Amino acid sequence: MFCTILLDIAKVRLQLQKKAVVGDAADAPKYRGLLGTMATIAREEGLAAPWNSIIPGLQRQCIYGGLRIRLYDPVIF
Repeated sequence: MFCTILLDIAKVRLQLQKKAVVGDAADAPKYRGLLGTMATIAREEGLAAPWNSIIPGLQRQCIYGGLRIRLYDPVIF
């Protein structure tokens, strides 16, 4: 789960960058690819930066997982 949160952070930053670049095409993209994004985050914000969002990420996963488990039976059957 901890690895997937790191991948999710990189994915979200790439998605947000894509939306920003569409509006202003003059700037070169800051992040390039999954590994490049993770390396840029580590270089600019430090190795511990992705772990700052671990608590909100775990809370979101618990809510989504709990809802999925709780609503599975009433929705399917």
